[in-house]
Amino acid sequence: MANVTYDLLWRETMRDLLDMLELDPPQDQDEEESFQHFSYLYIKYVQIYKNLEDCYDQHVHPQKRNDIKDVLEA
Repeated sequence: MANVTYDLLWRETMRDLLDMLELDPPQDQDEEESFQHFSYLYIKYVQIYKNLEDCYDQHVHPQKRNDIKDVLEA
């Protein structure tokens, strides 16, 4: 049961990470809007990292653990 839960969390987190990579940097925005954008990006990346750490700690499949470790170290 827990394995399925963390597998779903891993898949969702990887989707979130791919979505983050597709976000465009702000253009022609003032300083406040840029700050808000980068603050949002920072918070999302921290959440993604936390979820990946949880997945790494709980997965038992050695191949998936290695894949998650590679993403965490990148």
